[in-house]
Amino acid sequence: LHEPFVGGMGSYSVLILVISHIQHCKDKNASLESLFVSFFEFYGKQFNWITTGISILNGGEYFSKEKRGGAFE
Repeated sequence: LHEPFVGGMGSYSVLILVISHIQHCKDKNASLESLFVSFFEFYGKQFNWITTGISILNGGEYFSKEKRGGAFE
């Protein structure tokens, strides 16, 4: 995770994921523990990295990469 040049994610990418997750959290009074668990549950098991992009502008949204210029593998 800490070596982006060999396939990991950089700190900027991780920060965008955390911000997006907090923006989409339905329970505004969630504990840090529940946010941590739901973060890994969502991005590790549910989120489709190949077809879906993340934006944190204007409250955050998920979008189709195909509609914005193509999915990348």
